[in-house]
Amino acid sequence: MAYLETLVTYGSRYLDPSEYAVRLQQVYVEHCRGLGRAVLNVKGKAFWDYQRRELAKLGLRIDYGQVLRGAFASLRANAQPLLAATKVKLALRHILSR
Repeated sequence: MAYLETLVTYGSRYLDPSEYAVRLQQVYVEHCRGLGRAVLNVKGKAFWDYQRRELAKLGLRIDYGQVLRGAFASLRANAQPLLAATKVKLALRHILSR
């Protein structure tokens, strides 16, 4: 989150508009995909509320498509894919049931 906040705060000062737009998209996608690992770790409501609140301050929202991509990328890298798949399924049920 800190890197994304820093980029939003200072990026336009140091990058031209097209560079800033490209870099912001890259960092935002990386952040959302990183949240996919949080899905596997079954983070609680407070974690997800924090992510939503802080992204909203930056004018952004969680891109759940990218979160899923990150979770599935972690699944592929996980030594126990069946366990990881079960974690994703449980976490998604928890997140989407709110």
